[in-house]
This record gives sequence, structure tokens and C-alpha cells, in this order.
Amino acid sequence: MIIRALDPHTDAALLPGLAAMMVKTVAGCASIGFMAGFDQAGALAWWRGRLAAAQGEAQGRTTLALATISGSAAARLYERAGWEKVGDIPAYALMPGGKMAPAAVYTKRLS
Repeated sequence: MIIRALDPHTDAALLPGLAAMMVKTVAGCASIGFMAGFDQAGALAWWRGRLAAAQGEAQGRTTLALATISGSAAARLYERAGWEKVGDIPAYALMPGGKMAPAAVYTKRLS
């Protein structure tokens, strides 16, 4: 797995596809921080904001952290990819339909 910063000069063309993926993910009831009804325009605006912010963010990060629904396919994917589970938080993830779900928290050290 390669993790790299967004590059405003080369990655702008990726934004429509990333936005479409986010919209499908939310429509599929995944908890990624957006609620039901999230649309392509909103997703594209979010990615444009991230691309603009990437220009001024500090480098040198050493550890990533994420949370996903406990027991989900995503949790299994992260475990297979070498992420370390550090705990569970009950009723933490807000699902797009408004329900709360337990979340597993993972970390991964960057080299």
C-alpha cells in the first residue's frame, strides 16, 4: 500500500472519480462522516477543499489512525493490510441513516 499526499498539480483529475466513490459509499450505508443524501456536488467540493489544504499541510507524519465499523469488511481489509487494532468504541460511528454503530480503531506506523 502506498500512501502519499495529494498533489494539486497532478491529482485534480482524480477528484470526480473520488467524489463518485464517496457518494456510492454513503449510499451503501457506510459511515464515512457524511449523511444520506450526500451528492456528487458536495463530494466534489469536499475533495477540492482537501486538495487546496494539501498545499499548506505540514509533512513528517509518523502514524495514521482510522476507525471503521467493528466486524465489517473494511475492518477485515485493514487487518489484512497490517493495520493494528487498538480498541473498540461502542455506538461511535454515525451511519448515513442516523443509527449509531460500534467502531474499531486502528493505527499504522509510516516508514
